[in-house]
Amino acid sequence: MHAAPGDTGAARHAAASGDPARRHAVRRPPLRRTSKGRNPIAKRWIYWRRRYSNPTRRDWLLLICLLWILASAALSLVDFRLGGIALAACPLALAGLRAMPSPWGEIWINRSRGVDMATMVLVAVLLLSLTVTVPNV
Repeated sequence: MHAAPGDTGAARHAAASGDPARRHAVRRPPLRRTSKGRNPIAKRWIYWRRRYSNPTRRDWLLLICLLWILASAALSLVDFRLGGIALAACPLALAGLRAMPSPWGEIWINRSRGVDMATMVLVAVLLLSLTVTVPNV
């Protein structure tokens, strides 16, 4: 029997002997974690739990917008123009909300108030014009 490279024979002798204490010396130690602390998924879970346990007004506004989009998609199954008008009403309502005084007008602040309102009105007008110009399906 030829010895493997780096084999001193002590491991084979421990495995061959009947002593259970020496038999455990042959086994490799259990794998250790290379990093200390929590794994990235656990850290992200803790962040999400802390962040979303107390939703802000911005979070509620986002939820309302998403529900509005879903409702307009459901309305478009009934009538395409009705769904398009409902979809265009969402950015128009956001522009109206941005025009309100504090604290409602400052739920989200990306740019100046006028730029936000003009952008939302422009998007609403484009959606309405698209709804009107597309032939009835």
